[in-house]
Amino acid sequence: GVGGPRSLHGSSMDCFLGCAAFAAAGAARYFAKPSEGCFVPLELNSCTAEQLQFLPDLSVPLARELVERRPYSSMDEVMKVVNDADVGRVVKNFCCLKPCKIAVVGQVLQAWETVQIHVPGTEENVVRAWFGDPRHAWQEGHLRGVMCTGTVKKRLRSHHPIVASCDCLGTDPAPGVHKQLRIEVSAMGLHLPVDAWPPRVFQSTSQASKPGRWLAFVRHAQAGHNVDRALLHQADNGLTEEGMEQGIRARDGLVGEAVRRAQLVVTSPLMRAMQTASLLSGGENCSTRVRVDALCTERNSAKCDEGTAKSVLLKSLPAGVWDEFRRWEGWDALPETWWPPLGEDYWERAQAFVKMARERPEDRIVFVGHGAFWSTVLGRHLDNCQVVFTDRNLSFSGI
Repeated sequence: GVGGPRSLHGSSMDCFLGCAAFAAAGAARYFAKPSEGCFVPLELNSCTAEQLQFLPDLSVPLARELVERRPYSSMDEVMKVVNDADVGRVVKNFCCLKPCKIAVVGQVLQAWETVQIHVPGTEENVVRAWFGDPRHAWQEGHLRGVMCTGTVKKRLRSHHPIVASCDCLGTDPAPGVHKQLRIEVSAMGLHLPVDAWPPRVFQSTSQASKPGRWLAFVRHAQAGHNVDRALLHQADNGLTEEGMEQGIRARDGLVGEAVRRAQLVVTSPLMRAMQTASLLSGGENCSTRVRVDALCTERNSAKCDEGTAKSVLLKSLPAGVWDEFRRWEGWDALPETWWPPLGEDYWERAQAFVKMARERPEDRIVFVGHGAFWSTVLGRHLDNCQVVFTDRNLSFSGI
């Protein structure tokens, strides 16, 4: 876990003496002494508001808010809710945190936006579901929330993933507000839900759990529709001149280093992604294998997300894509019309992508794709030509 009480020696003794009233008030109901001079801390993603109320200087409303704002992925998130330096020190001394993306509060599963929730059992196990501003939990109305029990049950019935997102649930009850999905169930079952989304993301391959084993995710360089909204209505835009320069510059930086160290580069078949992959890999001089795969393509939300038929791609030679691209892997498996239709269940495709990525035999893979789809997979937005890394198995940090 993160944080937690320190040994009762030195400077920590001052804190302990200052909190004597806390122990006298009944804290022993929730703390044990497994060894002399050490308390067992409260775990912030699983303790109750009643337990938190025993902490000195922590008000009843704040204790309730700390529970309502769960789950927490870091102690920094907890401190933003506390918003008081003195109380924050108390929380850090008497609490610890096991990071997670799904909190279990009684019979309720809680998750913030972009997180997938695995509901135990079938649709009959769902009592109710709600999506909205957690400050108005279970309330309906504009800028408050909406009951979405029917939608959740329908997705369970059709074996579709349940994700805390406006797109998945078909509504945005509180625009501009970071929302929660809450699902109350009749029985939690023997196995608590497993965090699967999003994965742990980091900025350098040195942070990988296993040295030499990682995945890299790159968003394409600047494309025409990124700077000219009129091109949103034009299919398969290529890179701008600035985008070409971005790709060349990125080749000499962290992105290019990842490509050179990778055993495989996998690119979306959309022109902007293929051009970026070619620029990053050095074109005809590339020694790294490159593969096209439609699983990496963008969510189809506008005309610019429609691709070019495979037969046309193989006959053309766009700017920034060398003859070498015709010898890339994956063309045989790519359908003639390979891009997704409007209204696709892109969460289902994201699951298929994760399965593919996990099952590939290579230790180091670079994926070149798109902003919205990478946001679905990673739970964060990437800028043009930005790279981030994950562990090879796309694991979440709390697992």
